Amino acid sequence: MKFLGLLLLITYVSAFPSGAPEEACEDLTPLHLVSPQTSPFPYTVEVTKDGDNYKVTLSATGDDVFRGFLMQARRGTDRTPIGKFEGFNNESTGLTCNGGTDNSATHANAVSKKSISVTWNPNGANTDNVQIFVSVVRLFDTFWVRFPASLP
Repeated sequence: MKFLGLLLLITYVSAFPSGAPEEACEDLTPLHLVSPQTSPFPYTVEVTKDGDNYKVTLSATGDDVFRGFLMQARRGTDRTPIGKFEGFNNESTGLTCNGGTDNSATHANAVSKKSISVTWNPNGANTDNVQIFVSVVRLFDTFWVRFPASLP
Protein backbone atom coordinates (compact mmCIF):
# COMPACT_ATOMS: atom_id res chain seq x y z
CA MET A 1 0.00 0.00 0.00
CA LYS A 2 2.87 2.39 0.79
CA PHE A 3 4.33 1.67 -2.65
CA LEU A 4 1.04 2.58 -4.33
CA GLY A 5 0.87 5.83 -2.36
CA LEU A 6 4.45 6.69 -3.32
CA LEU A 7 3.76 5.85 -6.96
CA LEU A 8 0.69 8.10 -6.98
CA LEU A 9 2.66 10.92 -5.36
CA ILE A 10 5.49 10.62 -7.91
CA THR A 11 2.98 10.60 -10.74
CA TYR A 12 1.21 13.66 -9.32
CA VAL A 13 4.49 15.53 -8.76
CA SER A 14 5.54 15.06 -12.35
CA ALA A 15 2.06 15.82 -13.73
CA PHE A 16 2.61 19.56 -14.31
CA PRO A 17 6.28 20.05 -15.27
CA SER A 18 5.32 22.12 -18.32
CA GLY A 19 3.03 24.62 -16.63
CA ALA A 20 0.16 25.09 -14.25
CA PRO A 21 -3.13 23.42 -15.23
CA GLU A 22 -6.28 25.42 -15.96
CA GLU A 23 -7.73 24.10 -12.69
CA ALA A 24 -5.30 26.41 -10.84
CA CYS A 25 -6.54 29.53 -12.64
CA GLU A 26 -9.15 30.78 -10.18
CA ASP A 27 -7.29 30.60 -6.88
CA LEU A 28 -3.71 30.43 -8.23
CA THR A 29 -2.98 27.49 -5.96
CA PRO A 30 -0.93 24.50 -7.18
CA LEU A 31 -2.75 21.17 -7.08
CA HIS A 32 -0.07 19.64 -4.85
CA LEU A 33 -2.22 18.11 -2.09
CA VAL A 34 -0.46 20.18 0.61
CA SER A 35 -1.17 23.62 2.04
CA PRO A 36 0.79 26.68 0.89
CA GLN A 37 3.45 28.29 3.03
CA THR A 38 2.36 30.90 5.55
CA SER A 39 5.85 32.37 5.92
CA PRO A 40 6.68 35.65 4.13
CA PHE A 41 7.03 35.48 0.35
CA PRO A 42 10.79 34.99 -0.22
CA TYR A 43 10.97 36.14 -3.86
CA THR A 44 10.92 39.54 -5.51
CA VAL A 45 8.44 40.65 -8.15
CA GLU A 46 9.40 43.80 -10.02
CA VAL A 47 6.90 45.46 -12.35
CA THR A 48 8.16 48.22 -14.65
CA LYS A 49 6.31 50.22 -17.29
CA ASP A 50 7.48 49.65 -20.86
CA GLY A 51 5.45 51.91 -23.16
CA ASP A 52 1.84 50.68 -22.98
CA ASN A 53 2.96 47.36 -21.48
CA TYR A 54 4.54 46.21 -18.23
CA LYS A 55 7.61 44.04 -17.75
CA VAL A 56 7.14 41.61 -14.85
CA THR A 57 10.26 40.00 -13.39
CA LEU A 58 10.11 37.25 -10.77
CA SER A 59 13.45 36.62 -9.04
CA ALA A 60 14.84 34.37 -6.35
CA THR A 61 17.20 35.90 -3.82
CA GLY A 62 20.54 34.56 -2.60
CA ASP A 63 21.00 30.86 -3.35
CA ASP A 64 17.25 30.25 -3.61
CA VAL A 65 15.57 29.05 -6.82
CA PHE A 66 12.05 28.22 -7.96
CA ARG A 67 10.72 25.52 -10.25
CA GLY A 68 7.23 26.73 -11.07
CA PHE A 69 5.10 29.85 -11.11
CA LEU A 70 1.70 31.16 -12.13
CA MET A 71 0.85 34.83 -12.55
CA GLN A 72 -2.20 36.87 -13.51
CA ALA A 73 -3.21 40.51 -13.62
CA ARG A 74 -6.42 41.13 -11.69
CA ARG A 75 -8.46 44.16 -10.67
CA GLY A 76 -9.25 44.44 -6.97
CA THR A 77 -10.83 41.30 -5.57
CA ASP A 78 -12.08 40.11 -8.97
CA ARG A 79 -10.60 36.69 -9.78
CA THR A 80 -10.94 37.17 -13.54
CA PRO A 81 -7.56 37.67 -15.24
CA ILE A 82 -7.28 40.69 -17.52
CA GLY A 83 -4.91 41.57 -20.33
CA LYS A 84 -2.48 39.23 -22.02
CA PHE A 85 1.02 37.97 -21.23
CA GLU A 86 3.67 37.97 -23.95
CA GLY A 87 7.42 37.62 -24.40
CA PHE A 88 7.67 33.96 -23.43
CA ASN A 89 10.87 31.94 -23.76
CA ASN A 90 11.94 28.36 -23.04
CA GLU A 91 11.20 28.86 -19.32
CA SER A 92 7.76 30.51 -19.55
CA THR A 93 4.55 30.06 -21.49
CA GLY A 94 1.04 31.41 -21.67
CA LEU A 95 -1.98 29.80 -20.04
CA THR A 96 -5.57 30.33 -21.10
CA CYS A 97 -7.85 30.93 -18.12
CA ASN A 98 -11.58 31.73 -18.18
CA GLY A 99 -11.59 31.83 -21.97
CA GLY A 100 -8.90 34.50 -22.42
CA THR A 101 -5.85 33.67 -24.53
CA ASP A 102 -2.53 33.82 -22.62
CA ASN A 103 -4.13 35.87 -19.83
CA SER A 104 -1.89 34.02 -17.37
CA ALA A 105 1.81 33.16 -17.44
CA THR A 106 3.32 29.95 -16.10
CA HIS A 107 6.50 27.86 -16.17
CA ALA A 108 7.34 25.93 -19.34
CA ASN A 109 9.51 23.34 -17.56
CA ALA A 110 10.40 22.20 -14.05
CA VAL A 111 14.06 23.24 -14.25
CA SER A 112 15.30 25.37 -11.34
CA LYS A 113 15.13 29.07 -12.14
CA LYS A 114 16.72 32.17 -10.61
CA SER A 115 14.65 34.69 -12.58
CA ILE A 116 12.06 34.97 -15.34
CA SER A 117 10.62 37.99 -17.14
CA VAL A 118 7.42 38.29 -19.15
CA THR A 119 5.49 41.21 -20.57
CA TRP A 120 1.95 42.01 -19.51
CA ASN A 121 -0.15 43.83 -22.11
CA PRO A 122 -3.34 45.35 -20.65
CA ASN A 123 -4.91 45.25 -24.14
CA GLY A 124 -6.42 48.69 -23.65
CA ALA A 125 -7.98 47.83 -20.29
CA ASN A 126 -8.06 50.44 -17.55
CA THR A 127 -5.16 49.64 -15.20
CA ASP A 128 -6.61 51.36 -12.12
CA ASN A 129 -6.54 49.03 -9.11
CA VAL A 130 -4.78 46.28 -11.12
CA GLN A 131 -2.14 44.10 -9.49
CA ILE A 132 -0.07 41.19 -10.74
CA PHE A 133 -0.70 38.16 -8.51
CA VAL A 134 2.08 35.58 -8.40
CA SER A 135 2.24 32.05 -7.01
CA VAL A 136 5.65 30.36 -6.82
CA VAL A 137 6.67 26.73 -6.34
CA ARG A 138 10.10 26.10 -4.83
CA LEU A 139 9.54 22.36 -4.36
CA PHE A 140 6.46 20.18 -4.62
CA ASP A 141 5.54 20.73 -0.98
CA THR A 142 6.94 24.27 -0.66
CA PHE A 143 5.02 27.03 -2.42
CA TRP A 144 3.51 30.48 -1.85
CA VAL A 145 0.29 31.72 -3.41
CA ARG A 146 -1.20 35.00 -4.65
CA PHE A 147 1.60 37.44 -3.82
CA PRO A 148 0.34 40.86 -5.02
CA ALA A 149 2.65 43.19 -6.94
CA SER A 150 1.42 46.69 -7.77
CA LEU A 151 1.77 48.38 -11.13
CA PRO A 152 4.05 51.44 -11.12
